[in-house]
Order: sequence, then structure tokens, then C-alpha cells
Amino acid sequence: MYSENERKVKKSGVIKKNDFKFNISNVPFSRKLSYLAFREGVVPIENGSERKQILLYRTLRKYGDPPFAPVKPPCHISMRPMFDNRTIPYFCQGTPEMLEINTEYGYSQVCFENEGLIRIRGKGIALRLFSQLEFHEAAVDRLDGTYQLALEEVGEFLFVPVKGKMRFDSEWDWKRMGCKDLTLDVLPDQNGEFELAIHFADANTERHEAYRPFDQIVAEVRDDYNAWYDMYPPVPGRYEDLKKLSAYAVWICYISPKGLLTHNIVLFDKINTSAFSWHQAYHALSITNDVDRSVEIMLAMFKYQDEYGEIPDLYDDKFCNILATKPPFHGFALLKMIDNYGDKLTAAHCEAMYGPLSRWYGWWLTIRDTDGDGVPQYNQGCESGNDFTPMLAKGVPVEAPDLMAYLILLSEGLSILAKRLGKPDEEAIWKNKSEKMLETLIEEFWDGEKFISRLSSSHEIVEYEESDAYIPIMLGKRLPQYILDKMAKTLLDPDKYFTPKGFRSGPKEYRDGVAMPAFISGFAQIKMIPGLYEAGYQDAARSALIGFCEENLAKLPNFGYLEFDPPGMNRVDIFGPCSALSSAIFIVMANYLYEISINSVKE
Repeated sequence: MYSENERKVKKSGVIKKNDFKFNISNVPFSRKLSYLAFREGVVPIENGSERKQILLYRTLRKYGDPPFAPVKPPCHISMRPMFDNRTIPYFCQGTPEMLEINTEYGYSQVCFENEGLIRIRGKGIALRLFSQLEFHEAAVDRLDGTYQLALEEVGEFLFVPVKGKMRFDSEWDWKRMGCKDLTLDVLPDQNGEFELAIHFADANTERHEAYRPFDQIVAEVRDDYNAWYDMYPPVPGRYEDLKKLSAYAVWICYISPKGLLTHNIVLFDKINTSAFSWHQAYHALSITNDVDRSVEIMLAMFKYQDEYGEIPDLYDDKFCNILATKPPFHGFALLKMIDNYGDKLTAAHCEAMYGPLSRWYGWWLTIRDTDGDGVPQYNQGCESGNDFTPMLAKGVPVEAPDLMAYLILLSEGLSILAKRLGKPDEEAIWKNKSEKMLETLIEEFWDGEKFISRLSSSHEIVEYEESDAYIPIMLGKRLPQYILDKMAKTLLDPDKYFTPKGFRSGPKEYRDGVAMPAFISGFAQIKMIPGLYEAGYQDAARSALIGFCEENLAKLPNFGYLEFDPPGMNRVDIFGPCSALSSAIFIVMANYLYEISINSVKE
């Protein structure tokens, strides 16, 4: 593939120079509610050789992959431009509403009419679609000019030529109980143009009698994305394009009900992962201009809350994992939503959240307090959100300071909801729960230097050095100033946790005299930086915040970053580049920088 600078290509002129554009190698091309997406990748063509192509795939979690294994983009159908029956180089760029493939002979454009219908048109070129079929999978000529592809675990595709024609190459192979690999050429008409509709469903795809104008669909999708983008808060001008990309990355991960899913929910990313329970709270607080959507997303995972009050760790259309859960970050998010929306958060909104969040709190203080001491516990690392946390170095169950901080905020938020609902007795109960747990956190878990964790029942102290011990700084002024000062001193020590890019996960380490890179998690920054700012360390907090936002700008929103690349290695992507989660965290942090910058000017 060549770049625009290497060779002049023919473009449609629809995408303008100043339009927001993105590279589909960084973030897939898709649309809100759809399970389908396009991405670039290197996969085989029909002769077995491999080359970079445009890949069409269905979001489908791979449950057998080991944790944090490199994610290989799936491919169900590959696509590449052709001219005179030969593959030609291309340059491709995406906008939220349309993907354009440019070549020196002509161009092709792709858009999503809806979640299950893709429209493609082209001028001056042809397209070759190719799919490697497994046992039992089939490609069928429907004898009406359309062709059907049925893929196991994925679904069914129907290819309909709206303009031009198609050339089909596949046949039944009885020995493998399925069809041979499919090659499908989309060919232009006498005017050099083609249009293709690709229908997708679990089964029984059917063509339309007529298809709407392509440009009309593009305009509708543009309006849909713009409406989604408008839900987010302002950021410094330097990050405006990255905000657009981040809003887009969340937009395409907001999927529709299917299979086990009964309600809309936000996936972790668009490649092969599920929706995680606490991620929904991050998305809820990142949206500041649509209270209905914020509350809807906040409650998305609570649609699957069980009779005890637990919510699953993850959920998708094919699988639910409730063997573990995730931290009750919802209190942090709830308080931010209350502060942001004010009276826009109506009694109906409060009522919708009050019951599920109350039961969620109750689950932690019953099922997850097996020694009955009023302190909740983690039963495994996944439940902390940091699967490998050293807080659990001596085993489980463990009573942890970050979990207590989450529940302090959750009960405080519930007291506000109770007040708004005209329930003074319940308001007082929730307020008392929050104050009592805060008192226990300070008296029993502060060792004079940091917050400790301890084994449930025996209360044996677990010694560890990790940023998890400082997560309670998110409580801000709720903690005594002497504790805030002590935590700030440690956090701001460059040999401990402070880096110009944010706070590292553990103190600086050396191996054979060489400094080792530490992990800088977005999860940690979103909690610790505002807490540090509220504690009175505004300059240091702002410095860490700017560094974190700049790292996002340089490397795109990510699950986290290494402090620096290991010696002898180039850039390392940690996990989930341009995921919906990392994008939401970036928007929250960039907006926080915007807000504190505005406030400092006013002061």
C-alpha cells in the first residue's frame, strides 16, 4: 500500500482536507449498534500468499485466548481493490460516516446503513472479496444474482449487486462437509460504477426490493455521530481531534441487544472483547450533556444483577461471566454525575439508580464480608480491577483500602439520591454508613505511611508497595490533611510513583543498575490526580495530568502506558489501543484539565 504522498490517487472529493479523518489501522471503521467493523490487516488471499487488506469482521470474543495475549484482528472477509483483474495499491482513510479507498484508477466508498447492512460503491475499479471457509461453512449462489455466505459462530452474509455485477467462485466439497474458499469479484457496469449491499444477520438474510441513495445514508450517519459527539464535554483545543477520535471509538462500541444481551451496552473495544461491568460507570461519567444517556449506560450492567445484588464481571451476546465481578467504582461516577447534571438529574433518574446501586452496596457488605466485621473483601485479583495486584500477595479473601474507598463514595452518593427522593431516614442511614467506613479506613488501615490491606478474619497485614495503596486519595478532603500530605509526599517522589506522564504502578525499579519501565494506568490517573488536586497539590496534579494527556496524544488512548520503552525496544502498546474504555478515560481527563485551567484563570 502506498501513502498519499508517494503517488497521486484519485479521490471522490467527498472527504475534504479539513474533515476529521482517522487511520483504520488504529481504530476500526464501524457504526453505533453494529457488531460489524472494518480494519486493515495482513491475511491470505486466494493463492495463499499474504498481503495487507481491508478486513470485515464481526465482534466476537475469543474466550480461549490467554490474558493479555496479543490481539490479532479477526477476519471473516478480506477486501482489496482490483483493476484489469489485478490487485492494485490503495490509500484508505476513514471518517465516522464513510470509509474511502483511493487508487490511481478510481475509488470505492463504504458506509453502514444500519447495524446489519453495509453499503459499498465504487468508480473506476473493482473489488475482490475473499473468505477462508472452515468445515461446515458454506458459500451459495442463490440463483437470483445474489450470493450467501454462512460462517460458524459468526452469522450469515448476503451480497446483493445494486449496480454492476458479481463473479462468484466457490463450490461444495463433500469431503470437508462444506464449501471451498470463496472469491467474489464486484465488477463495475458500462459506466465504470458499481454498488453493493452486504446484509448481515444470525440467519435468513434477505435482500431489499430497493435501496436508498448512498449519499443520503452517509448524511444520516454523519448526523448520528455528531449527536453522539455533542454529549461530551469540552477539552483544550490541542486535544480536539483526539476527542473526536475518542468519541468515535466509544460510539462504535455502543452495541444493540442480541443473544443474551437485552439492552444496549458499551464493549471494551471493537475487536473481540465483551462489555465489562465497571467500564459502564466510566462511560456514564464521561458524558456530560445527555443525562438520559448517562443514566442508561450507568445502569446497563445492572440489567443482569442477580437476586443477591451482584453484577457480572463481563457480558456479551454469547457469554456471561459472574465467577468474579469488578470494583464498585459506580459511587465515584455517581457523585460526578450529580455534580455535573444538578437538577437535570430528575427524581425518575434517581429512582432508577437508587434500587440497583443499593443492592450492589448490600452485596459487598454481605456476600463479600464473610467474617462479618463490616469491611468488604476481594475474593480474587480480577475483582480489584488490577488482576495481578500485590494486595493479594498472601492469599484471599483480602480487605483492601481501595474497595473501602469505593464504597464510602457509593454510600455517600446513595445518601444524596435518598434525599432527592424524599427519604430522610434512608438518607441518614447511608450517610452514617459512609462516615463509619471512612472512620474504619483511617483507624484500622492507615499505618502512618500508607493504607494497608489485610487478610479477612485473621486481619494479618499484607505488606506491599503499589499505587493501589494510594487509591484512597480519590476521597480528597474527606481524609484528614495529615494523611493527604503523607500520601502526596510519597506519590510525588520521582523514585516512588511520580513520572512526567502520570503515576506509575509501583516504585522505580532497577535491574543490573538499569531503570526498568513501570506501568502508568489510566484507571489510576482518573482517581489519583483529582484527589491530589483536591488535597492542595494543584501544580503537581496539573503537571501529571498534562503529561498523561500528552501521552494519549502521542500514542492514542490506551489501557495504559509504559513509563518508557524497554532498552533496545521500540514503542510498546500495552493493551486496548483506542478502546472505548481508554477513550472515555482520556475525555474525562482532558476535560478535567480544561476545567481546572479555566478555574485557575478565573482565580
